[in-house]
Amino acid sequence: MKNNADWSCDSCHTNNYAQQTTCRVCGREPGSATAALTLSEHRSLEVARDETVDFVESRYKDLPRPTISLAPVPPARPPAPKLPTVPARPAPAIPRAVPRPPRAPVSGTTMRKAVRVVLIGAAALVLFANLGRIGDLLGSLSTSGAGRTAKPCPVEASRWLPDGGENAELVARYDTGKHTVTICRDSAGSYHYDGQLKGKPTNSDNHISLPAEKSATGFIAVNGEYRYEISGQDLTVKYKGKVQARMRLESLPS
Repeated sequence: MKNNADWSCDSCHTNNYAQQTTCRVCGREPGSATAALTLSEHRSLEVARDETVDFVESRYKDLPRPTISLAPVPPARPPAPKLPTVPARPAPAIPRAVPRPPRAPVSGTTMRKAVRVVLIGAAALVLFANLGRIGDLLGSLSTSGAGRTAKPCPVEASRWLPDGGENAELVARYDTGKHTVTICRDSAGSYHYDGQLKGKPTNSDNHISLPAEKSATGFIAVNGEYRYEISGQDLTVKYKGKVQARMRLESLPS
């Protein structure tokens, strides 16, 4: 061979090393596949030193092989007992609607009672809405059947009324603790509000006299942006619609 490469026998296709000059199986030289092979030319297989294999016995050859024990098969469970069948309940019967008895016709007596209740309610509403007018009417009666006359307006309040307060009558008088408030009605039937600071002289700084109007709950007097409202037992003073003071009224004997 010209090179030192491994080669394959072209007769038996055995792979050979480069240092071998003949095939290690069939003994042929490279390229001699067509040559006749005689038994005398057969050579024994030569094994290179580096190809020898030393066999070493395993140290586990005499050890006993492990045995695998299978888990016991659990016994089959007994079949579940059959539950007793419950008969189906019948559907509840739907109650039928009971027809209402016919209404009895309205009798004449029932109608008259209903009309009477309506008329009494309407009369009560009219009376409540006209309490102020009824009070004016009762106050205008200056003389009773026994010949008694209404009490005249006090001098300190009547002096500021038209015509000097002639024939003016006292309607109500109150005490706030700091003021004396007097309501009088003149001969023409108009109301007047008189306020006096207690313990002070009667002048423009301590006294005020204003025309007043009767309301459903008392009296109202207006002085520019100020508004004086008497409602029940309270006196409320407002300025531009805002409450400035609220005082408790005590009725004075008339």
